[in-house]
Amino acid sequence: MLAKLITQEMIEECQKLIDTSKDSFFDDLDSIVLKLKQIAKDPKMSKETIKALSHAAADIQSSAGLFGYDLIAALAGQLINLLDSKQFDAEKKQRLVTKYVDALVMAVSKRINDNGGAVGELILKDLAAFAKSMK
Repeated sequence: MLAKLITQEMIEECQKLIDTSKDSFFDDLDSIVLKLKQIAKDPKMSKETIKALSHAAADIQSSAGLFGYDLIAALAGQLINLLDSKQFDAEKKQRLVTKYVDALVMAVSKRINDNGGAVGELILKDLAAFAKSMK
């Protein structure tokens, strides 16, 4: 019964809405990652800086996940975890945050979708190795 109510025209209109939302998503995302890059320059990693970075990363994570950009969502999620971590002093945390933000900027600018395949795996391994070397 429900299948009879959904027309091809309705499906096409929904797809147009999704495509338009995706375009807007990247406009917003480009702006957010540039702000993230500026905020991450705080060498002291103050509470305000960490809070601002966490909020921006949470926005990125949820939006990227919604549109199927799993690598971008994963990077943002790992950035949130790093910001919550007490394992690193301010200097090390700032270096790690900068590395994660740079990875996010690159993934967003290249519009790497899904999990990024082999490139995504390499990015995540590189970040994990860098974090391990900072301990």
